[in-house]
Amino acid sequence: MTATGSRYETGADAEAGLLLGYDDGRSATLLTSLRQALPGQARVFGTTGWIDVLPRFHHPATIVLHRAGAEPETITRPPAGAGYSHELIEVVECLRAGRTESAVMPLADTLAVQDVLGRAADQLGVQHAEDPDF
Repeated sequence: MTATGSRYETGADAEAGLLLGYDDGRSATLLTSLRQALPGQARVFGTTGWIDVLPRFHHPATIVLHRAGAEPETITRPPAGAGYSHELIEVVECLRAGRTESAVMPLADTLAVQDVLGRAADQLGVQHAEDPDF
């Protein structure tokens, strides 16, 4: 993983670009900014097409499925709430069922995401107030 970007004078990350590479040949490019107005969308590429996740990607109402040799297919569903409501619903359902871990987003996946974010912060020179070494 390689991260580049800039920080505000306070030390907080202002913008970042991440390039992720995986042993099996997959890759990902991510861009975030608090300085620039970005569209807030995502595009996921696969072997036979891609999916556009229209803004805001973390609670989309519409995705567009592009398959090789086919017309794009627009799929629209009304979002449940705003923002991260899907995550909250999953937590509540797991707790009510007595589960301590989600099958949709297992702890190992959460830890993997946090590892990437932590390594990006390190490369950008960002320190968080919660960090015991800060």
